[in-house]
Amino acid sequence: MNKKMKTVLALLLVAMVTLSLAACGTTSGNTADGGKTKADSDRVEDVILTMYMNQASPKEAIAAFREEVVDVFERENEGVKIDIVMTEDSTGLATQQIAAGGGPDILTVEPSSVQLFAEAGYLQELNTYAEEFGWYDLFEEWALKFTSRGDSLYALPSEVEGLGVFYNKDMFAENGWEVPTTYKEYIDLCEAIKAVDIIPTAFGNSDFKGANQWWIAMGYSVSLGQETYHALLQGNLSWEGEELQKATDQLTSMWDNGYIYENSAGITMEDSRNLFVGEQAAMLMSGQWEIYELLGAEPTFEWGAFRMPAWNDTDEEGALPIGLGGTYAINKHSNHPEWAAKFLDYAYADDAVLGGISRGVIVPTTNCEPSEVEGLDRHYVEMFDLVLDAMETGNIGYCAWTYWPPAVDAYGWNNFEALYLGQLSRDEFLRNLQEKFDEALENGNVLEF
Repeated sequence: MNKKMKTVLALLLVAMVTLSLAACGTTSGNTADGGKTKADSDRVEDVILTMYMNQASPKEAIAAFREEVVDVFERENEGVKIDIVMTEDSTGLATQQIAAGGGPDILTVEPSSVQLFAEAGYLQELNTYAEEFGWYDLFEEWALKFTSRGDSLYALPSEVEGLGVFYNKDMFAENGWEVPTTYKEYIDLCEAIKAVDIIPTAFGNSDFKGANQWWIAMGYSVSLGQETYHALLQGNLSWEGEELQKATDQLTSMWDNGYIYENSAGITMEDSRNLFVGEQAAMLMSGQWEIYELLGAEPTFEWGAFRMPAWNDTDEEGALPIGLGGTYAINKHSNHPEWAAKFLDYAYADDAVLGGISRGVIVPTTNCEPSEVEGLDRHYVEMFDLVLDAMETGNIGYCAWTYWPPAVDAYGWNNFEALYLGQLSRDEFLRNLQEKFDEALENGNVLEF
């Protein structure tokens, strides 16, 4: 990791698929020692680790992960197999299985849920493996704070994610449109795009409703700003207050006014991307994971990314939403915890980390060095600069999947469409968020940062 990134990450405790990993079922092998080889053989006896991968992950990235990490690991550890299953809600499904005494060997847990899972007794403590594999030196200290409970480590942090707006540079130039630096300029831009019968911003999530989190994170970040948003998530501001009412109204107005594709709930993420690539939409809001897909789609125009301006009357830069893509943990009931830990360690090896950078993945580890990746595409460089600059200045927003209490987050993205479609009132939406946040606060489930 370069000096700038290490400095930024060390200073920002508050800052936080492409490859969201989790295991789906513990499968006992023929050994009784957690997957270790028999004393009289160098071959492991049929250890199977079944894993979930988030179906929102780019297909090409999943294929690359299989080839560069899974296949190599299996070749080097004969008898060990990694079975990958695609799912929309790996955490929810795994939770049901673990509660019944079974479930995954390796699971993906949202950062805000790690302590809850640990308290419930679902997770293996990883301190012994951390010492064995050198994880305390490998991972940035700020990131491990999100995956620990007291002095016990329960999960490994995955990639740092940021949200921005991708746009068609050629279309902007041809129409004389400028990248907006204020809220008024952004609204004027959307109106100008509509005036020529083009969709201002593509969005679709019929195949992954969790994508609603992206707009929730973006809207609340740029409307509330860093300090106010932080106060909200620490319990020092009401979810039903004036600030949240305004932010929610601004967010839903994006659909009301046609600035975001009106049928976004009825099309897939790929459909949304095709609207942008096919020049039916001028912009596409997403994270750096989107770059991998866009490069694969090979747009015939120049494109780039900009930072959403603050949604107020000033010319301030918007608080860029930052989050951790997830965390990787080991099931307390796993029959093969040693092999699960060994595989996770392999996934953070130098070659795997550098390969991930070429697909837009920045992990909070000391071996994450983008400058060592030859020919890194300029689109990644541009997006990485936006994310790192936001972190360096501290003007960041907060992604719901990292910072919101799990029940609050789940209610938000599950009911967001009903909100912007007018099936649920703003006041009811915010009241329910407040009630769930109060419950989380009372139970000690609000993340302090």
